[in-house]
Amino acid sequence: MRGRVLILIGLIILGAVLVAAVFLLGTGGDDEPDEVAETEVDVVPTSAERDIIQEQPTPTEGETQFVPVSIALQDLPRGTLITREDIASFAQDPAAALVDIRFFPLEYAPETAVENPEDLIGCRTRTTVPRESAIVVAEVVPDPSLANALNADVVGGACRAANPALGQTGSDAALFVPSDRLAISVPLNPTGYGQVAYGLKQGDRVDVLMSFLFIDVDEEFQTRMPNTITVITRNPDGTFEFTQGRVGREEPSEIFEGVIVGPSEIQQRPRLVTQRTIQDAVVIHVGWFPEDGVIYGATPTPFEEDEEALVVDPTVAAEVGPVAVLETLDALFGTEYIPVIMTIAVRPQDALVLTWAIDSNIPISYALRPAIPADELNDITEPVTLEYLLREFEIEAPPKLPLALEPAITDIRRFDLFNLSEFIDYSRTGAIIVESN
Repeated sequence: MRGRVLILIGLIILGAVLVAAVFLLGTGGDDEPDEVAETEVDVVPTSAERDIIQEQPTPTEGETQFVPVSIALQDLPRGTLITREDIASFAQDPAAALVDIRFFPLEYAPETAVENPEDLIGCRTRTTVPRESAIVVAEVVPDPSLANALNADVVGGACRAANPALGQTGSDAALFVPSDRLAISVPLNPTGYGQVAYGLKQGDRVDVLMSFLFIDVDEEFQTRMPNTITVITRNPDGTFEFTQGRVGREEPSEIFEGVIVGPSEIQQRPRLVTQRTIQDAVVIHVGWFPEDGVIYGATPTPFEEDEEALVVDPTVAAEVGPVAVLETLDALFGTEYIPVIMTIAVRPQDALVLTWAIDSNIPISYALRPAIPADELNDITEPVTLEYLLREFEIEAPPKLPLALEPAITDIRRFDLFNLSEFIDYSRTGAIIVESN
């Protein structure tokens, strides 16, 4: 009897142990599905976010929490455009990268700092961002030429919501002027001559060519030579007689007391010299600036065509006065605008040179420099004169012959706007002629 009781008690104890074991195992199993369910609802991070998550140190209890912040690896001047290749994780040359990510303590990180560098793609710096400083949203603006892009590789999130205005003060043009230069506007020949046939664009670099006409002047009077000579004759009665002033120079003569040798032409012929003056000027903008001052992606101000303008043949206009510009649009010049002004960045002293040349009506031409100039391109050039051409190219004056061509050659053929009438049907182009003063 006692043995049965002991067996029954043992079974009860064993059953209690089994129930306790099942209860404990059941509770552990309920925790595991909860963790799986929580993992399944997580959003799949991007590649950059995965890098941030992997690099971000995991804070433990009592340690400082860190947050990702985009920083400038180099000094970013105002107006710097940030592209995908400028981010360290995407740059082909990490040493040339502009932006990277760092982890700041939460209490020291700026509240408006851009966390993901990819959000800066397509942004321009609104102010100068020093090296190793955090980039905040207020320091960047979207590039207007990329503002409508939907591709995240072109425009990042920080630029999509930013104010499109480049800055509260100042013009966009100032962003393109190097720190050691000044911007100055210069006139352009509307025919395209002297400005590379309308080929100059923002960012090009040019050399400035100037031509000068020299004449001889009296050093004291500062007037054109020769001076006017008045002959004074003393009469027998003691009076003096003054002749009318004559242009020429006095020379001794064996026959008379003296003769005056005068020029066969009313004025002396000026002497032409051409030289390259200013080098490596930066083209800031071609044409008039837009009223809003935004030049990112802006096209030069178009010429306002007069639809009711009369069609005038330049050969007919030549009888009235000199032709300054033939304002023909697409059919003639292949362009919708005729730039007559350009802004370039030059050194301060060169800005004075340009101002003097413009005020003196000196003819100016602009020569386009190559994108990768050779060293010898900066060599000093020799001024070109008639003597230089005769010497350099071994040109000799033709001998005088007892015969000549008829009709006489008194002018050399050259290409100008008048010659265009031989090749262009003006009735189809709608050309108009504007005369210069």
